[in-house]
Amino acid sequence: GSFCVSRTMPAGWEYSGRGGARVYTHCLVVPAEILSRFANNPLALARAAAATGALDVQARVPPVLRAMDVAATAPAVHQGSLAQLVEQVGAWQLAMLVQSVLTTSGTVAATGWASAEQLIAGLFDCLPLECRTAISFSTGLKYSSRRPFRVLPLPSDPATRRRLAHRPNVTILDLTSQKPCSHLLVHNWARFIEQALSTAQVSLLADELSQPRADLTLGNLPAFGLRLLTNLVHPTEGRAEASCCAEGGWAAGSSEA
Repeated sequence: GSFCVSRTMPAGWEYSGRGGARVYTHCLVVPAEILSRFANNPLALARAAAATGALDVQARVPPVLRAMDVAATAPAVHQGSLAQLVEQVGAWQLAMLVQSVLTTSGTVAATGWASAEQLIAGLFDCLPLECRTAISFSTGLKYSSRRPFRVLPLPSDPATRRRLAHRPNVTILDLTSQKPCSHLLVHNWARFIEQALSTAQVSLLADELSQPRADLTLGNLPAFGLRLLTNLVHPTEGRAEASCCAEGGWAAGSSEA
């Protein structure tokens, strides 16, 4: 029932003296209630923990790592960062990233006009809080079948890209080569995201995601997206339908790390 956020970095030379870099990974394990304080956004939690120095390289690792307290919290959507990412990458492109992650059973290797960390931060800002814990990711580790992350950065090396393209469980998503086409957006939640971001309604998205919906899951996300999309296109009808839906509730679900 707990979740793990890890930070991997080079930390000097490895002990054998063969000239290779020492790879240092620090894992932060948190219960679900702590992650929820950070809007179920692991990047927000990682930044808060790193700011305290808790994830710094330790020259000598103690036999037992101390527990730590992080008093900070995080908003459901980082509106300023998301708005900047929309200008940099594009609303349609971000919606395609959301759709690929929601509809692909394997790994999505993605790249765009932004760093991997920026893209994944934008991805989490575009997902309901209740669905975020179902998405695993890495911002820098190479693809490995032993690390089946849901989202990975697409490497720049052409040979590595070609090898990844032949993997049956990997979907390549190069947002820099994608031209907007409304027909390619078929997932209702992705369509809602594209509409909200392309019409500069990031604050509306933030308002919707700030409302707790404990029973919302990836399974009923398309229906929820359709209701919100209707609200954008036909505000009066959308509000009535959303109100009716709120009274009925959503199917229950949970996620594991």
